Amino acid sequence: MTSTSGPSASVNAEVTTQARSCQKCNRRKTRCSKTQPCTSCVKLGIECIFPPPGRAPRRKKRALKAELVSKVKSLEQKVRELEDERNSPQSDAGANNEEASTRTIPQPLTAHAQHANHPTTSVGDHLEGRFGQLMVDGDSSRYVNHEALASFRTDINQRKQFKFIHIRIRALAHSLRDLHPTPLISQALWGAYEKNVAPLILILHKPTIRNLVRKAATNAEFLDANSEALVFAVYFAAVMSMKPAECRRQLGVDRQTAIQHYRFAAEQALSRADFLHARCLSVLQAAVLFLIVAWRCDDVRFVWAMTALVYRLAQGLGLHRDGEKLGLGPFETEMRRRLWWYIYLLDSQTSEHQAMSPQIYEGTYDTEFPLNVNDDDLSPEATTRFQEREGFTEMTFCLIRCEINVRYRRILKGTMPSLGPTRQSVEDTTHALTDMSTFIENERLKYCDLSVPIQWVAATITRIALARSWLVAHLSLIGSDDLSSDLWQQRREVLFQTAIEVLEFTHLLESRAETAHWSWMFEMYRQWHAFAFVLSEISVRPPSQATDRAWTIANLMFQRWQQDGPPQGWVLWKPLSRLIERVTAKRADEFSAGSAHQMLVSFPADSTHIPSVWASRQTETINGDPVDPASNTLAMEIYRDIVRDLGVGLGES
Repeated sequence: MTSTSGPSASVNAEVTTQARSCQKCNRRKTRCSKTQPCTSCVKLGIECIFPPPGRAPRRKKRALKAELVSKVKSLEQKVRELEDERNSPQSDAGANNEEASTRTIPQPLTAHAQHANHPTTSVGDHLEGRFGQLMVDGDSSRYVNHEALASFRTDINQRKQFKFIHIRIRALAHSLRDLHPTPLISQALWGAYEKNVAPLILILHKPTIRNLVRKAATNAEFLDANSEALVFAVYFAAVMSMKPAECRRQLGVDRQTAIQHYRFAAEQALSRADFLHARCLSVLQAAVLFLIVAWRCDDVRFVWAMTALVYRLAQGLGLHRDGEKLGLGPFETEMRRRLWWYIYLLDSQTSEHQAMSPQIYEGTYDTEFPLNVNDDDLSPEATTRFQEREGFTEMTFCLIRCEINVRYRRILKGTMPSLGPTRQSVEDTTHALTDMSTFIENERLKYCDLSVPIQWVAATITRIALARSWLVAHLSLIGSDDLSSDLWQQRREVLFQTAIEVLEFTHLLESRAETAHWSWMFEMYRQWHAFAFVLSEISVRPPSQATDRAWTIANLMFQRWQQDGPPQGWVLWKPLSRLIERVTAKRADEFSAGSAHQMLVSFPADSTHIPSVWASRQTETINGDPVDPASNTLAMEIYRDIVRDLGVGLGES
């Protein structure tokens, strides 16, 4: 008895000294009895194997740690190089102004920057490190929230190639207080917004926003995240509308620095307001205002893509349904209508610049047009429906744009036959466009006082839009081989005259002294249809007074586009550049032969003049210049080739 129990007890004592679980229990993440064999292995009927005694071997250090160490060393080296450069006596004299503006926010910009310990450190750069950044370069992106890496970024020398799309991430900061301007600068920004932006973009109710901006200027801490996003969107819009000299005089910094500062602030404010999950109208108002003005300095494709997101968010808030049908109050209904229709216009314009069809189309919404009223006619406390005014109001310009856009789309949809354009479809289109022009003339333009700058602008833009609609619709109809050349010839001269005047009055809008403070918006909308058609005609017509006039304005417009910088992501830029190179070479040969002449762009002496309604013109030749009928097909083909380069049909605009 004793002899049998002794060895057994000895074995059990040995087995219980196993410090770790058996291999099978360890892999299955089950409790091991640590006996030999263990209970689990006995039940499963499998071999029980324990690891050897002693500590488990250490895992190999991940390559990531070595990579991070290497990156930190590289960044430390770049910091030393920057320190040496800053301390070098040549650095101040030879520093690039543009580079400096991206690193530094001068003192007058914010109230809190005046007490900063490091005046050469940008407030925006400092907060980027605190919030984290999404760094996008080409097709790749990376989120960085490590303080050192976020501050210096991956490559200091190429930082301008990255986009920091803060509205796609959630902000980590508890406060944007350091980004708010001083009360004096806040007042200047609101003045710029009220003068330069609000007359053209009336998304917001000015009396309400005015009070909000005043409160933000005196005590920014009281702002909730939604209101703060709206205030910074207003500031960003104001800066984008200001001329460089005006920005320097009123804000104390150069325009580019101010744009960087307030854009960063607006993006971070939208992030903190959880823009991607917007449940509040004010957040969406801020986002739409931000995108409208960001188009002026950003990649068009980015704004176009973000507009699609805004559209989905708007649907989530039910903006595609009219507020009255939803039982909402009159003030909220009106604000929702305004916001919806500015999203509609933004979708239409950005889609055209990308040579794509708009995503918002009739039948997917029932939101009515905003009322023709002034902001002072509206009250948040109102309980009864607001009464429309007769005549020109602050909302008239927006209404005209909406009415032309909607009616023009109906015309293209209703008069474009599936088998291609015919003589009857051309006549139907002409009749429909004439009806649209008559409606706008009788309902809107007759109330415009052309001695008032904003009303002159509204009337001129309306006439340009009507002429452009007529031009594009006819070019769309004529873009078929089934259309007889005689019908093309009937319209060709009027099309040429129309296209020239569209360009001339567009240039006048941008350069006229009385309307210069609104030119920031006019410059965003490039009349590429008219531009392409004018160049296609110049390339096949013999030298004449008409071609001299056409080339003068086309060349002037292209130079202005180049001066502003080729728009990022604008798919039309390359085909138009190739076309103007071709025409430039032809004009150079004609100048050498003495058959072509340079003309000055001349406008009517009467500053209240606006273009007539071209759609009602009779077919005519320009200045009696004969045109070779053999050039009909060639000019049409050149224009069609440009459109084919875009991968889009002639009717899409």
